Amino acid sequence: MNRLGLDIGKARIGVAMSYSVLASNLETIYCKTWTKDTNYIASIVEKNNIEEVVVGMPYNMDGTESEMCEYVKKFCEMLKSKIHAKICFVDERLSSISAEHIMHDNGVKVSKKKGLIDQIAASVILQTYLDCQQK
Repeated sequence: MNRLGLDIGKARIGVAMSYSVLASNLETIYCKTWTKDTNYIASIVEKNNIEEVVVGMPYNMDGTESEMCEYVKKFCEMLKSKIHAKICFVDERLSSISAEHIMHDNGVKVSKKKGLIDQIAASVILQTYLDCQQK
C-alpha cells in the first residue's frame, strides 16, 4: 500500500512517502495558500496512487490538543475534498526533535536546512505509523 506522510506547518509542509514498510523523505512544500497547497498534495496523491495519507497531529506534551491541531484538522478537511485516499492522524509530539537529532547525527547543520527538518519529521511520523501497523 502506498502511503504519504505529512508534517503540516504554517510556513512549510514536510512530505514523506512509503511504498512498503519504510518511509523516506520526499520534499518540502513552502506554503502559499491552502488551495494551492492542497491541490499540489492532491497531485502527489494521484500521481503515486496513494491510498493513505498519514498526518502528524501536534498535541501538547500533556496530550491535549494544541492550537495547531485545529489548523491541521481544517487543512485536512480541505485536502479530503480533493482526494480519495484515507487520512489518518498520528501523534507527532517530538517528531521535529527526532528530526533534528537525525540531522545532527549525520553532520547536517539544522540552521541551514530548515526545510529538511520538515521532510525528516514527516518521515518520522510516517515511520511511526508504519511500525504500529506491523505489530
